[in-house]
Amino acid sequence: MSKGEESTEYEQLPPAFETKGSPFVLTLGATGIPLSVALLTDFFKLENKIASLTGLPSDYRPAMVAFCVYMFVNTWMGFSVVKARGTFNVPWPNLYADKSHKYANEFNCVQRGHQQTLESVPMFMGMLFIAGKTYPVLTGICGSIWAATRILFLWDYAKGAKKRGSRSFAGIISILLLSGLTSLSVITQLGLKLPWH
Repeated sequence: MSKGEESTEYEQLPPAFETKGSPFVLTLGATGIPLSVALLTDFFKLENKIASLTGLPSDYRPAMVAFCVYMFVNTWMGFSVVKARGTFNVPWPNLYADKSHKYANEFNCVQRGHQQTLESVPMFMGMLFIAGKTYPVLTGICGSIWAATRILFLWDYAKGAKKRGSRSFAGIISILLLSGLTSLSVITQLGLKLPWH
């Protein structure tokens, strides 16, 4: 097996740009690009346009809906892991199945899909809170899309590396926009005026 090649049906290395790139440059791109998109949404007043088009209230309620969608999805994911424990015979308290376990990869992919979502929760909750103050409608929509697409993420992640699709791509776009809206909310809450305001 050559360097960077998949080792099994379930295991996969990150893309080369993530493993060879500078973490600092990757972070600048992962925050700068979403902030640029958020600036465009503010410039074109998408918050107001979507609020009037959908009738969604311009208060914290859309962000609260996103939180409720996440609570449902997280509960579903937790029960999916419990079901996988029974299906693949992985007892508690083991977080993951040992490599020697017959179904280690199958179970570990389900568990890892849930774990990856849990790792995102603190930042996601902070984004709902901060961005929801200034952009409640866009925050509620982006947060709900991200939370709902975690179901697709887990389904695809559980299939293994060769069968993973990109059905959760809308969630990736949503969380990136939400991170940009969060940064822009902080900028405006600090009193910095945008030229078009």
